[in-house]
Amino acid sequence: MNLITENKQDEITFQMGLNLRQYQEIEQIIKRLILTSSQTFKATSWVNDDNETFDKPKLDIWSNRASLEKTTLGNLLAQLEQTQHEPNYQEHDDIHVVQASLSYHVPLIAFFDMDKFERDFKQIVADRNQFIHHFNSISKQDDDLLTHLKSMYQRAEDFKQEHLIPCSEQLEKTIKNCLDKMIKIGDMHINNWSRLTASGIFEEIYHKNKRSNGWAVWTKLIQDIQKNHPNILIGLRKESSFNSKNTAWTKIIQECYPRWQFMEENTEKGGKRLLVKVDNSEVALHDKHHILAVSETD
Repeated sequence: MNLITENKQDEITFQMGLNLRQYQEIEQIIKRLILTSSQTFKATSWVNDDNETFDKPKLDIWSNRASLEKTTLGNLLAQLEQTQHEPNYQEHDDIHVVQASLSYHVPLIAFFDMDKFERDFKQIVADRNQFIHHFNSISKQDDDLLTHLKSMYQRAEDFKQEHLIPCSEQLEKTIKNCLDKMIKIGDMHINNWSRLTASGIFEEIYHKNKRSNGWAVWTKLIQDIQKNHPNILIGLRKESSFNSKNTAWTKIIQECYPRWQFMEENTEKGGKRLLVKVDNSEVALHDKHHILAVSETD
């Protein structure tokens, strides 16, 4: 065997190593994308029977996707397409566990031109299968074999750069934005717990008492709340921007729920009573600095 042939075979061996690493990297990137596309972060504390926490919270992070450890490259397309569906999140029913969890779900297929991705992916899978299982069928000539191996490598590199790298970048950006928004929503919910809770309670009482024209007697609603949900009203007053304890409930309600309507009507005895129409499609939420009106359609 001459030197030229030995050098060529060394080059082929080196290229084979590059190709193998490329296919392994593509498989790992896709698996990582799928597993990262849906995760749950959970802080867990154990409490005793007196509801006293006796250890520091433990943070767990897991993927909500099925294990991909034994999944081959050729089967990953189906798994990627499954990311459009909500996974079944894990639950913990131990009464001695107090948990705060944060989950997100990102459908990866939104980041791809799926027709093109599927065509290119199938070509990569075909190349990889030929490389692993039918290597001798590629070519008997060293020059042709090396050329073919380099072409296969380049297709894999192009696939990675055109599809996988942009998806990875987009997923990272989406998750960051998603978590930022979820944290803000959680913070907003804590700061406006009474407003959000009271809106549902008021609406339930309103529907029980409203007339055919949509109006209900205000005193029936507020008295029911005062009797059965006094803590909600205390919280509602604290969350309002009115400092005086003597502020009328109608003012607090109109600040919290801008679309509620009030109207006076004459009674049969010549007096007046206040009527209300409850509309919770917009709730004015505190964000510690000012009040923001948030509609259900926002």
